[in-house]
Amino acid sequence: MNQRVSQFKEIFSGLERAHGVFQPNGKVKENGKREGDAWINKKPVEDILWENHLAGEWPSLGIIPINEKNECRWVAIDVDEYPIDHVSIAQKIAGKNLPFIVTKSKSGGAHIFLFFKEYVNAGIVHHKIRDLASSMGLGHCEVFPKQEKLLREGNES
Repeated sequence: MNQRVSQFKEIFSGLERAHGVFQPNGKVKENGKREGDAWINKKPVEDILWENHLAGEWPSLGIIPINEKNECRWVAIDVDEYPIDHVSIAQKIAGKNLPFIVTKSKSGGAHIFLFFKEYVNAGIVHHKIRDLASSMGLGHCEVFPKQEKLLREGNES
């Protein structure tokens, strides 16, 4: 495994027995968002999936932030607004002194990440990320983790 993959696996640690997948269908909505199919692949994440994702290849890889102990090392807000001003979002976050990192998503939206040094209970961070998203005017956006705990083996959504 190359060093870059190893670093991303450490940063984005999460559920090891399943992962999200997004495959665009070549269509783009009027607002600029890519259309496609998304699903949960109930197989472990192999290094080649990380390598392809980091190379910008499709399908896209979505790590589920909750591990088997219902803990997280990171959370995210998925902003699917088009067009989007990434700088404005980063300035709003900086103005509130929040330790988030804003990145451009493959669909052209924004992913807003918060990372933790230690694992944190998923129930706590799920509610907190929803509150923080709302405080930034992003309460309508999808957040990860999507739930407080894994529902049962094989059902991660």
